[in-house]
Amino acid sequence: MTEKHGIAHQTTVPYVPEQNGVAERANRTIVEKARAMLLDAGLTKAIIGKTPEELWTGRKSDLRHLRIFGSNVLAHIPKEKRDKWDPKAKKLLFMGYCENTKGYRLIDPSNYKISKSRDVVFFENQERKKKEIKNENSANHFKITNDENVEKEDSSTETENLDESEQLTKEDGLSDDVKETEEIRSSTEDEQEVQPVRRSLRKRKPVVREDYVSYFTIEQTEENPMTVREAMESPQKENWIEAMNQEYEALQRNKTWEYVKQPKDKKLLTTKWIFKIKHSEKEEPRYKTRLVVRGCAQIQGIDYYDTYSPVVRYTTIRYLLALAAKENLAISHMDVTAAYLNSDLQLEEDIYVKPPEEYKSIQHEGKVWKLKKTVYGLKQGGRTWNKKLDEILKDYGLTKSKADPCVYQTSNTRDRLIVAVYVDDHLILSNKQTEIRELKEHLQRKLHMKDLGKVQQFLGMNIMNNSEKGKIEIHQKEYIEKALTRFRMENCNSVSTPADPNIKLTKEMGPKDKADIEEMKNTPYLEAVGTLLYISQISRPDIAYAVNNVSCFCNNPGKAHWNAVKQIFRYLKGTKDYKLKFCKNANTNIVGFSDANWTNDQDSRKSITGSVFLGNGAAISWHSKRQRSPVDCRGKICSVSIHVPGSVMVT
Repeated sequence: MTEKHGIAHQTTVPYVPEQNGVAERANRTIVEKARAMLLDAGLTKAIIGKTPEELWTGRKSDLRHLRIFGSNVLAHIPKEKRDKWDPKAKKLLFMGYCENTKGYRLIDPSNYKISKSRDVVFFENQERKKKEIKNENSANHFKITNDENVEKEDSSTETENLDESEQLTKEDGLSDDVKETEEIRSSTEDEQEVQPVRRSLRKRKPVVREDYVSYFTIEQTEENPMTVREAMESPQKENWIEAMNQEYEALQRNKTWEYVKQPKDKKLLTTKWIFKIKHSEKEEPRYKTRLVVRGCAQIQGIDYYDTYSPVVRYTTIRYLLALAAKENLAISHMDVTAAYLNSDLQLEEDIYVKPPEEYKSIQHEGKVWKLKKTVYGLKQGGRTWNKKLDEILKDYGLTKSKADPCVYQTSNTRDRLIVAVYVDDHLILSNKQTEIRELKEHLQRKLHMKDLGKVQQFLGMNIMNNSEKGKIEIHQKEYIEKALTRFRMENCNSVSTPADPNIKLTKEMGPKDKADIEEMKNTPYLEAVGTLLYISQISRPDIAYAVNNVSCFCNNPGKAHWNAVKQIFRYLKGTKDYKLKFCKNANTNIVGFSDANWTNDQDSRKSITGSVFLGNGAAISWHSKRQRSPVDCRGKICSVSIHVPGSVMVT
């Protein structure tokens, strides 16, 4: 047909689905919508059954009877199925519509029975608790029994009262219940009897509200597979296969191992695949995999000795950016591809690794890897890589800074060249583009490097370099927005301060009873505090005190502590556009401020010290911390605060 109509037929290259972008994008959109619906309902793909075929009439479908998938419902139990004093309705979940009859398809989350009913009351706006259904790949089965109406529940089981304020909606146009039995694969055990549960002992679980459907879509879109199986079952399967092949070929190309027979007196280490999707504003998402060794099984003194490996400090990065604004330095960014694999230093220890199942070699059946070079996951891997990079930079004529061991520079102040290293990320600053170009060429001769050009993002901070106006700005707006979405605070109301000055947090505000303990167990307090600590250390000195305060209660947080954490997020919501702005014409002298309050810690009566160092118009270094010991007068706290170390200088 194509030849007849003069159409050139082309196919996509294997493993390159992006060549058929329109179809792939449409498939992805459909999958994301379905995934969000499942997660919003608190269910998994184990309950997915057959769906009706779409009618090809060309007429727009009538959507008046459509209901939210996974909604809570009350299904009527006919009097023939219950005793006089039994509940008249049963709480189920809405799964869809019957294929061959006018009725609703419902599921009981306690035993996974599917039933059909006409008389149903919907609670579409009500909170939905998460119900977990195990993987469907098990060989076990359970039956779906569709009676004329919903089977009656055990008479000893209570029916939860629903909020009277919720709007009740009922469909009267659906009728004609039909008996039907079918079988669905599931990993559940045989049907279990529903046991009565005392309401007073029922554990509270986190709820999933319909307002966060978009949250689930975003979260799952950016989710990284945890296992090879998850990667192979994902829509991005071909991308992950290509990334795994590239990683394995890189390991082979670098001659990372040799095949040997397993020594009887040596313990084998195992491997694990790490999957990561890297997003960029200007490029398509990059799929990266890493084959790592489980170094947690290594024994000190046998498998490794020294492990220390330095990284550049955030304070140093900010100081260098202030220096770049002052002297109008060009800033470039480079990344080392598979950094640890570039190290050609032989390991001091003999380490044997079991090859991954996905790449077992028939030629080397029964043999194992003896590592010749470092790989990710080894405890000594970072140290070995740092030694290698240190030699390369010193061979070029750079000297290591005394203030920060991960900063290298030339001794010639006229032709300034500075390199800051954070594992495999390199920040290069110079007043001459030729200096940067020559260093890049030197590094690319020695290592597998990727030139990222003018720096835009480094260590989680967005960098905006406007050399014409002589200013450099750093911010974390994107990270803050993702954090707000992650902790379901994207729709919160903003506040003007990160902490309420009228509330003094104490340990006594921890959980008071079992109900409070259970509720706080389901609160992501540690994750939220960790996220806020990261933000406060990178670009937001204005929340340092508030974050330091809430971090003191991580062992036993209560509702008041959690409210204080949410207060910080609300403050960030209204100030996410705040930036640190280093200007060429601003005060170039480093100016420091330090102060402390007196016995402000309500539990230990220790004083809290705060300090900030400014340069070129913005904060370079800051901190807020409790003093080590209590003091008995205001003069002493000021003396202690003055001696707190401040910013780091490049010397």
